Amino acid sequence: MKSVLFPLFLLAGGLLAHADFVIVQKVEGSMQSGTMTLKFKESKARADVAPEMSTITDGATGEVITLMHVKKGFMRIPAESTQALTAEMQKRQKTGPKGADLPKLVSNGKKEKIENRECEVFTWNGTGVSATYWVARDYPNYAAISAAMEKCLNSGLAALSLQMTPRPNDFPGMVMKTEMLINGQKVTTTLVSVSDQNLDAALFTVPVDYKELPSPSFNFPIGK
Repeated sequence: MKSVLFPLFLLAGGLLAHADFVIVQKVEGSMQSGTMTLKFKESKARADVAPEMSTITDGATGEVITLMHVKKGFMRIPAESTQALTAEMQKRQKTGPKGADLPKLVSNGKKEKIENRECEVFTWNGTGVSATYWVARDYPNYAAISAAMEKCLNSGLAALSLQMTPRPNDFPGMVMKTEMLINGQKVTTTLVSVSDQNLDAALFTVPVDYKELPSPSFNFPIGK
């Protein structure tokens, strides 16, 4: 299985509050390359990471489902497990170096054009991760897009990703391009398109002909 980077957690008006969004990105890197499509509906998000795999995240409960299309199977990480993962990460963070400041998004004062949009360049540095972001302040409907993404980040594995990236509402506009270094490996993500659509709720459920596979195990007690 390919290593999954969910730039969902690298992106972050005119639209109805309940609008659904589809975001298409081009991903280039040694761990993952190709086109990724992100879909947002209410508190749920779906990432079509590759033709053979998708993930569904329920921001309200924290449950995460991975769909394996070739096998017609799925793995479920229940809310209890994702909550335990979040607690463990928070525990480890508290036992880290005392007085350590949380990473901050910083403008480097430069401006460059990405896809014919003028972007301000920001940098972010965390433990084992550094990133450069090109941000378009004038991107249409950005506030509504950011709000839709924020709904999916309050629990589960999506919340864990915030240890590695800024939140969507930390950005002053739409992220048009991201260059991220993770343990020395570079991944570049470029925004292709954003559209608001009326998405079918079935996209965020397990297909009826998919069989459940064993869920991954964790190295610490769940619920303790």
